[in-house]
Amino acid sequence: MYFLRPPLTEAAHCYKNKPRAKPSHETEKTIKKDLSESRESFSAIFVLGQAHLRQSNLKTAKMAEKI
Repeated sequence: MYFLRPPLTEAAHCYKNKPRAKPSHETEKTIKKDLSESRESFSAIFVLGQAHLRQSNLKTAKMAEKI
């Protein structure tokens, strides 16, 4: 079952179809750089977390061997 949406008012229609300003080339480069840096830091945090888990698993295994 489909519901028909009421027509947009003229102001809403103009806002919806308003042309958006495209960011400058420098801004795009900055955004891309920030994104790549955040990906790198996330990867580093993820790797550190994995290493920590491995160490705790090794400690748990050693303690289990002692018991």
